[in-house]
Amino acid sequence: FWLSLKPYQRERLVGFLHPEENPSTIGYQTLLSQVVLGSGGKCGTLRTGEFTSYQEYLPARHTDFIFSSFVNLTGFCGAVLVILSFWV
Repeated sequence: FWLSLKPYQRERLVGFLHPEENPSTIGYQTLLSQVVLGSGGKCGTLRTGEFTSYQEYLPARHTDFIFSSFVNLTGFCGAVLVILSFWV
């Protein structure tokens, strides 16, 4: 399977699975989204009144990083609600 992939496809897979290997290129967006997810905390930044916080660092947050932005605002509780709604 790996040998049948083109070089850019391999780079994207490695960047997705191990973004810390190339944090300034292919892993940049993945690492930023993890930072934004973690900054939401338990109840989110919406509760504390910090509406922008780390979200302003995400490129295309309204299209590519909807889940990360939502979890930043609503926190772990919001993430659980979204995952449960998909499960139901």
